[in-house]
Amino acid sequence: MAEKRRLWKRILRILTAVILILTVSYGLLLIVLGTSAKRELDQAKETYLPVTVQITELRQSSNLSRSLIVVLKPENEHSHLPEQLGRTIATTSNQKLAPGDLLTMYYDPENPQKRVIDFRTAEPTQRAGWYLTAAGLLIILLLLLWQLLQRRKHRQPAAFTDS
Repeated sequence: MAEKRRLWKRILRILTAVILILTVSYGLLLIVLGTSAKRELDQAKETYLPVTVQITELRQSSNLSRSLIVVLKPENEHSHLPEQLGRTIATTSNQKLAPGDLLTMYYDPENPQKRVIDFRTAEPTQRAGWYLTAAGLLIILLLLLWQLLQRRKHRQPAAFTDS
């Protein structure tokens, strides 16, 4: 019976370690993705021209369950905009968007097909990554501290013998 109990404790420890490692890893992935998207937006802001676009249509992606297909067009048809900016179709994971919402799109005036759309996901992704990573690391540290305290508590005092 005691052997089964030790086995279950060991399995629980391994599962806890795997879950914590996956949590920290996923958090780090979100930080990298959010930072990459933020860097791309910052670069687009510096080099491309901004235009306000309106969401005209939203559809659930059949291939990716958490992605939306978004159809965008410039808010007001301006004569100074290149003809190629008529409609833009893109995908996003931002589930809070709705038809009629306004977003900013940055385009290269030399090549209007180069576009970067600010779907407002970079900073929330980055922030979620920091929270997950911090929570996972904090739990790991607390578990290590608890294990250290348990070992000290169960340590046997050294036996002294008279010679």
